[in-house]
Amino acid sequence: MRSDTGTSGVDAPVRSPGILWWALVLPPLAAICWGPFHWMIRYRWFHGDGLYEHAPLLFAFGAWVLWRDWKVFTAPPRDSSPWGLPVLAVGVLAYLAGVFLYRDSLCGFSLVPILSGLLLVDQGGARTRRLLPLVLLLLFAVPLPDQVLKAATFPMKMASTRAGTALAGIFLDGRFLQAGTEIYFPGQAQPLVVGDACSGMRSALALLTLGYCLAFFFGPAGPRRWILLMASLPAAFSANAVRIAVLCLLASRFGVPFAAGRMHTFMGYVLYLTAFLLLLGVDFLARRFLPGKRAREEAS
Repeated sequence: MRSDTGTSGVDAPVRSPGILWWALVLPPLAAICWGPFHWMIRYRWFHGDGLYEHAPLLFAFGAWVLWRDWKVFTAPPRDSSPWGLPVLAVGVLAYLAGVFLYRDSLCGFSLVPILSGLLLVDQGGARTRRLLPLVLLLLFAVPLPDQVLKAATFPMKMASTRAGTALAGIFLDGRFLQAGTEIYFPGQAQPLVVGDACSGMRSALALLTLGYCLAFFFGPAGPRRWILLMASLPAAFSANAVRIAVLCLLASRFGVPFAAGRMHTFMGYVLYLTAFLLLLGVDFLARRFLPGKRAREEAS
């Protein structure tokens, strides 16, 4: 069999649309991105509950990874995938649904299939598979709907309080009383309150993002990646329970105002450090005992 290029036995690859494609696509893409990014920047990333303060760093990190692994990303031949337009259509429909339903989060998440579809059309399936982890960073930058966050915050707060007081009870021998998210100590009228900021939601989102970056952009591939992702939330929860337990010990010894003041802020930093060390420990065990290969070796 002879292809159109004159090479026997090899079919000619589908040509990429090239510069004209992007000239036609970039203006509507910029218009689509304006709404979600305006909402995220003005109302969620820098103003609000602080759950997504890490989001802007993801774009700088993604740019660094793109520069670091440029040869890996561009190693496969450039072509065009027939799946590009269907994936792009799904993304556009999701964006329109978000606009008509007034769901800013849905508009933000729709950027993932939109960008994936554009890459499939212009770069092909092989290159898009290598670039997909970078595109999926958007999932950790787009805030979840408020209804989802509020529904998850209270159960997390209660679970963290129970776990923290159970751990503190080992050392305090029951010298406190837990009533919901309030912890009372003998001789102190003011309780130690576990508020929404101490629910562990912020650390869970941050550690899940960190686990994803550690799994997909550093170290070998294989089962290790999914183990790190699954370990991110337990690590965040465990560190938050330890934080609450330590605050209980400090409140019992030095008083609630001391524990709820500067030590509360300091223990927040200890929380992230503890969770990060737990995640590094899981990564060390996964590298040591599980098979895998370097992501950069996949290009060879």
